[in-house]
Amino acid sequence: MKKSLALFLLFVLTALAQAKKPPGVLLLLDGTGSAGKSSIGRELERSLDHSVFLSEELLVFNAYNHLIRQHKLQPPQPLHNLGELLRYRQTLPAATEAALKQEFKSTGEAFMKRDTRRLIRQILGQGHHTIILDNTLWQPELVRQWQEDTRDYNTFHVIVYCPLKKLLKHIQTRNLSPETYEHRDVALPLEMYFSMYRPAGPKTRRVIDTLERNAVVRDLRNCFAYQKSLTGQNTPDSLLQSYLRRSHLDTRAKVKIAPFFDYDLIVNTGTSSPSDCAKEIQSMLYSRTRTQY
Repeated sequence: MKKSLALFLLFVLTALAQAKKPPGVLLLLDGTGSAGKSSIGRELERSLDHSVFLSEELLVFNAYNHLIRQHKLQPPQPLHNLGELLRYRQTLPAATEAALKQEFKSTGEAFMKRDTRRLIRQILGQGHHTIILDNTLWQPELVRQWQEDTRDYNTFHVIVYCPLKKLLKHIQTRNLSPETYEHRDVALPLEMYFSMYRPAGPKTRRVIDTLERNAVVRDLRNCFAYQKSLTGQNTPDSLLQSYLRRSHLDTRAKVKIAPFFDYDLIVNTGTSSPSDCAKEIQSMLYSRTRTQY
């Protein structure tokens, strides 16, 4: 009898705890810049019923539209996407465009955070089951902020991993796209990579990759060469040594790496297409939530 009562109370408490969370799932695609998160997000939005992808492009578009309204600019016709926004900005006087870019640098990030919170409440209120987010949690304080902001939601945290060699190719391809709202160099993605992925300890359950010193040196030198083609400046060799030291490759020939925080799933864009990564995520999400999408 006591055992049955205890099981019943456990069931009630679990149901109450779950009832506090609003319906739907916040699915975070987390990885370095240019890892392939946006491509996977678009695939998921197409394949998951009742889902919305809050892409970086959408949030940037909203932030620039906000600045355009603040400057009381009048586009000749309503702007619907980032491509139309970019074409409109090309028609603006140089001083106006420079002012917009400067304001975006200083206020854009804060606006996009507020806009993301607003859109999450709005979209879940419209009955959508899944909101797909694109972000990079590469510092401990960012992980803590994500956990704090989403403690009242059901979350599914996916690491989108991209090896260094493939990461450089992604950046080069992105910069050649006519839809690119700003060109990306390799400096920040590299800093994200060596901050997110740290040497695995003896008790690490899931290793994400094995780095070999010679291959990392080669890939970093290729990244630095591309950076020079963009900026005209050499990258100091001390930075290469710093990355080797941070990954323990200054004293070892090979090192296993893993993210420094907990997550639900890892997909690898170095070995799988965005479509295959999306299918893996969808399968894992379904098995966890038991919800038919």
